[in-house]
Amino acid sequence: MVYLRSILFQISFYITIFCFLFTAPAFLLFRSLAVNISDLFVRFMLWQLKVICHLRYEIKGLDRLPSGKFMCASKHQSSWETVGLMSILSDPAFVVKRETRWVPVFGIVMMRLHHIWIDRIAGVKALEAMAADAKHHLDRGRPIVIFPEGTRTTVHGESPFKLGVYFLYRRLNVACVPIAVNSGLYWRRRSWLKYPGKITLEILEPIAPGLKQQQFMSLLEDTINTATKRLVEDGEANQSSGH
Repeated sequence: MVYLRSILFQISFYITIFCFLFTAPAFLLFRSLAVNISDLFVRFMLWQLKVICHLRYEIKGLDRLPSGKFMCASKHQSSWETVGLMSILSDPAFVVKRETRWVPVFGIVMMRLHHIWIDRIAGVKALEAMAADAKHHLDRGRPIVIFPEGTRTTVHGESPFKLGVYFLYRRLNVACVPIAVNSGLYWRRRSWLKYPGKITLEILEPIAPGLKQQQFMSLLEDTINTATKRLVEDGEANQSSGH
């Protein structure tokens, strides 16, 4: 059934993409409409996952999101958390690798929504540009989202956090909200299969601005990885019990 449901989701997803192409003129002309259309697409995609793939989700710790300006540092196991974070944050600005802009349709959408591009081989110059763009969006009321590992990991995998997250934290001088997720149990890295169950995304206690590099990086990595391990273990227990 997993294969059949996943195939049906893919068909439904591409039909949805085709239908949304008819909104392209409004999408390209007015950014406010582009944001509203994207929000609608995200919510419809989450509904498709629930109905077709029996893949639900829950968000924990919403009350921990700060008021005012903040940035988020999230675990990255699948494409789901990008969609999930878009559904709970108001017009977030994601830090995205520059190569993404060449992905058909998706790249155009990301550019139109004004996300933050980073050239990962350009060194300090790229970090400076990333921080400047992030501050621009932050000052306009948009939360900033970065995946500190720089890439998706396997459900039990851990990659060292890149210093870009600290660079952003120091330059923006705002609270950093760690986020854990167990999406890799149900939507695996580099896989189109969607397994039934319930993805959990947990918003953790914000880290106040002003910490030194070593203290911040150690605290962020330990906080996210510890919570992620707990969520994965809980998810695996639910899978074993058939829930």
